[in-house]
Amino acid sequence: MHFEIRDTKTEETINPFEFGLSVKDSQKPLISGVYLYPINDKIPSEVSGKTTGPVSIGVSTNFPTPFLASGQIGFGIKSYDKHDGHANTNGIDKIEVYVDNQKTFTYKAERFSFDETRKINALVDYPSRMKANSWIYQTFSRPGSGLSMVSTDESSGILTLEDGKSYQIKMVVSDFVGNQSSTSFTLKGRTNSLPQISTQNPNRFYWDKDNRFTNDQIDLSFPKGAFYQDFDFIYSQNGNTHTLHNNNTPVQSYFQIAIKADHISPLDLPKAIIVRSYPYNGSWKKDYYPAQYKDGKIIGQARDFGVFSVNYLPIFLI
Repeated sequence: MHFEIRDTKTEETINPFEFGLSVKDSQKPLISGVYLYPINDKIPSEVSGKTTGPVSIGVSTNFPTPFLASGQIGFGIKSYDKHDGHANTNGIDKIEVYVDNQKTFTYKAERFSFDETRKINALVDYPSRMKANSWIYQTFSRPGSGLSMVSTDESSGILTLEDGKSYQIKMVVSDFVGNQSSTSFTLKGRTNSLPQISTQNPNRFYWDKDNRFTNDQIDLSFPKGAFYQDFDFIYSQNGNTHTLHNNNTPVQSYFQIAIKADHISPLDLPKAIIVRSYPYNGSWKKDYYPAQYKDGKIIGQARDFGVFSVNYLPIFLI
């Protein structure tokens, strides 16, 4: 049986514990991983020589040795909660991050709008979830995320390091009744010798603009707000397959895809569909999108990156 409480005006789901429901809970949330993320949007960044995250620093309540980093760094945490007498694991009610005792990030699972469901992809480490079904809370915001359960200071939860300066980081996870666990560590800034990041790529996509990519084989149209941040779009073609960036980059809204399909016979064009192949949790999966033939191309909509092609349904499936 499914049980939930909703706000009748907004249809938002509300945490039932807010209405006096209680479950015996004397257990603190468990922290099973702490991570650092070099943010290479504008400033070249690295952690202990690594320029991509997540960089795992292990698990401890208080790390004794500073971690060296440069540029801009975000934080991540893997954590879950349990109730007394129950084996199942639950999500975290609240996450707070402090830099030098100043709160920079808060996540609070008080209420949730179903319109924001897909924006959860901007809260978690999306590549880790796609590759290994691993749920890491990223405690920093992207400009296009806008998840109402998250609030940050003006830094968006991202720390910009100064050479030689040390920063005290504290991350606190809580359940609804107030049980808490925390971890603390020190980051020390060092000289940034990495090459500057160029944003002059002709295929630069922007989160707050319409974006388009086109050639003689494919035409892609992305509406404003389809992405959570700016990035350099990567495209490649191998025969009749088209690789659109990579499926580790989340997409918020549907985009139009039009693919030239000269390899499909005219008799099969009415049965044409668009196929997306992508790796997930160690295996390859496929999605199928309805499509129509127009102006020499098969046109449909998708909401994820991956490897795309055009195929057609056998007559007995129509």
